[in-house]
Amino acid sequence: MNKLRRFVSMPLADQFLLLEAFCSVAANRVRLSISPARAIRERRSSPRVRPRLATYQLDRIAGAVRIAGRYVPAATCLTQALALQALLTRHGHASSLHIGVDKGPGRPFGAHAWVRCGDRVMIGGDDSERYAPLLIREERP
Repeated sequence: MNKLRRFVSMPLADQFLLLEAFCSVAANRVRLSISPARAIRERRSSPRVRPRLATYQLDRIAGAVRIAGRYVPAATCLTQALALQALLTRHGHASSLHIGVDKGPGRPFGAHAWVRCGDRVMIGGDDSERYAPLLIREERP
């Protein structure tokens, strides 16, 4: 109940951003469970929806996706990265989605996804240096 009160007390713009992030994370989670390769390969932004001007700051969008990721079951780093890239494009920000594998010798296989805007890692950056990129997908608004 405390989280609901906090949500209701937020400014309306923040509520919309959080709901938009939740829908994006949930939709990407469903897409990944149905067809993982297709979800990664396809552009996430609908060609019918024109990108908005940069309406939200990068950190606010990434923060909303992180929060939404806590409430969507099995929202992996890839799910959140795909959702964030779609939202960034929709809100007028260029970004790149990186998918990499663990490059350390003697470690078990591991994969990770993260999103960059320019030189900044917006999500999934905790240990992204540990991974060798296999795929980089650029998106521009």
